[in-house]
Amino acid sequence: MACITWRKILLIDFLLIALLILATRFATFLHEVFGHALVAVIVGGEVHRITVSLFGGGKVWADLGHCNSLALFFFCLSGIFVNLVAGVLPIVFRKKIGKISPIMGLFWAVFSMTSLLGTLAYIVLGLYYDYGDPVNWVQVTPRWLGLFWIPFLIITPIAAYVALRLYVTVQENVFPENDFVGRLKIAFITLGVSSLIYAGLFIWTNQHLASIDAPIAAYESEKAKIIEKRQDELAQRFREVYPDMTEEEIQSQVDHIPIHVDPDEVATKFPLFPVLVILCAFGGLAAMLKGGIQGVRISGQPRVATIYMVCFLAAVVISVLVYTNGYIFKGNI
Repeated sequence: MACITWRKILLIDFLLIALLILATRFATFLHEVFGHALVAVIVGGEVHRITVSLFGGGKVWADLGHCNSLALFFFCLSGIFVNLVAGVLPIVFRKKIGKISPIMGLFWAVFSMTSLLGTLAYIVLGLYYDYGDPVNWVQVTPRWLGLFWIPFLIITPIAAYVALRLYVTVQENVFPENDFVGRLKIAFITLGVSSLIYAGLFIWTNQHLASIDAPIAAYESEKAKIIEKRQDELAQRFREVYPDMTEEEIQSQVDHIPIHVDPDEVATKFPLFPVLVILCAFGGLAAMLKGGIQGVRISGQPRVATIYMVCFLAAVVISVLVYTNGYIFKGNI
């Protein structure tokens, strides 16, 4: 691998970690503020609080008042729609990337990947596991729209291919490699390593992301149904054995009796997350095989001083979120 040193790789890894932080926090900001919060204000509601987590998702507390089902539909869909549009824009205007600096090119490539793939994962897993914004919009639309996770799953590798080609276009300028193996090696020791570190920070700080929480929430929901059913059966036994007990006394007794549920008793769906990862991997490998987008060339190399500045900016963003406990807006409740 010509023109490549471990110092340069280390610098790019730090840069990509910083860009992942900035890109994902920016995408979450757009999702919550220009998605849910903006629609809440447009339909005459009131936004109380907005949060953006350190490495995961965010949340909007809003009162929509007595809005109709159409307004609720747009409120639930708005964050996802904003992220999809924002993720597509760098691809649509990919020719412009050739006129900006390599670091800005990397930022928009990373932003496009995280916005598109993250949002598609949210849609697919949310609809499949009946969780989050996707299932909320299905509640005010025909139920068959809940099957839309299937077409969104099908287009996931296509989105991965298109987004990764944008990234490869910039990567080939920073690390000139003209063959599949070379591009794959560079992608692994830069974007791959950086993504793993970001995932480690996500886990270490106990962050939450709706697409990842969806299978867990589905499991807990099924478990809660089993517990509720057994509590009802237990309450019925109390009524038969102790006919003189009041309903309040029966409920008090039932609440103090622990109910154990074995994992095997809980009905679970086929795990879809690994399928999603495999499809994204196929799309990414196809992008590596094809190489960068023809006609898009970026001149110059990332400057060390600019890399440090980007890392400092990412540290500032994280520090501010820590200081505010994730709140970027806090009104009255």
